[in-house]
Amino acid sequence: METRKMQVYGVVQGVGFRWAVQMQAQEMGLPGTVRNNPDGSVTIVVQGEPSELDAFTKDLGKAARFAHISRIDTEIVPEMEQLHSFHVLY
Repeated sequence: METRKMQVYGVVQGVGFRWAVQMQAQEMGLPGTVRNNPDGSVTIVVQGEPSELDAFTKDLGKAARFAHISRIDTEIVPEMEQLHSFHVLY
């Protein structure tokens, strides 16, 4: 299992993106979190097998109808405790 932290840039706040990401993760059975950042970006932390996380990332652009992703910066988070569900953080 792998944990990835993604910083998502573009039109990703005020368009239902966090809720759509949560729904996508829950449908795929992936635990993690999503939250808005003061700079207008969104941070996603998600856990799963690398192939599942690749599919999750690939489909992020389809998550919310009015969102527009311009860039995703991804890093692997080593030694993160196991998460059990997916939550929207405030």
